[in-house]
Amino acid sequence: MNQGLKPNDVIYQSLEPNDVKYQSLKPNDVMNQSLKPNDVMNQGLKPNDVMNQGLKPNDVMYQSLKPNNVMKQSLKPNDAMNQSLKPNDVIYQSLKPNYVMFQSLKPNDVM
Repeated sequence: MNQGLKPNDVIYQSLEPNDVKYQSLKPNDVMNQSLKPNDVMNQGLKPNDVMNQGLKPNDVMYQSLKPNNVMKQSLKPNDAMNQSLKPNDVIYQSLKPNYVMFQSLKPNDVM
């Protein structure tokens, strides 16, 4: 009870160089080392990086719409929106006698 703490007592001894809290970070420690050229955050974007390179002529956003692009080309006759309805289209042709709405009810119809 009376003796002073000895050098091998945990709370008495000063931290030694190999103790985690005492030693300075070594070059291979993640937090201490400066980023090397091949680290993602440190290196400047290279020409083939998506964010850095200027859009090339074959990129979708860069190239002016060519005649075969959907938005630029005028609708051709076989496009649904442009062509006039043909006689065999349902909404264009006048109802024929055998259509339900047009034909008069026959004697065996419920209504």
